[in-house]
Amino acid sequence: MYIFIIHHLFLSVAAALPFAVLTPRHSPFKRGFFCSDESIRYPFRDDTISYQLLAGIMVPLTVIIIISGECLSIYLKPIKAKQSFANSYGPCMYKTVSTFLFGAAVSQSLTDIAKYTVGRLRPHFLDVCKPQWNTVDCKFGGYIETFTCTGDNSMVNESR
Repeated sequence: MYIFIIHHLFLSVAAALPFAVLTPRHSPFKRGFFCSDESIRYPFRDDTISYQLLAGIMVPLTVIIIISGECLSIYLKPIKAKQSFANSYGPCMYKTVSTFLFGAAVSQSLTDIAKYTVGRLRPHFLDVCKPQWNTVDCKFGGYIETFTCTGDNSMVNESR
C-alpha cells in the first residue's frame, strides 16, 4: 500500500515540476506586435480573483467539498468489494484528493508550458509595457520586433 502512496507522490511532484521551474526562472517568449493591433491596447485592470484568494480559499474549499462528498458517498452507499479497505474513509479520501491534486498540477503545468511557449500578448500589454514610442517606427503599420519596455519588468513578463 505504501508503494502506491510513494508512486502517487512522485507522479504529482513530477507533474508540478514544469510549473515550479518555469514560473520563477524563465521569461516568456518575447513576441513583437503590429502597430495597428487594437487587441493589445486595453487598459490594465487588477485580477478579478487574486492568486492569494485562489490558493488560500478556493483550493482548500474544493478539497473540503471533495472530502465531504466522498464521506457522504461511503456512508450512504458502502461499496461491496473484496478489498479490506474498500469502505475505509482514509484510502478513499487519499484516492480522490490525490487525483484532484494531480489533475490540478498537470493542468497548471500544461497551461504554463503553453503560455511560456506561445507568448501571446495580453490585452493590456501596451499599457503595462509602455514602449519608447520614439524608437518604434509605425509608419507602415508593420510588425515591430525591437522595442524597449519602460514599465515594470514583472508586470511586462506577466503580460506576455
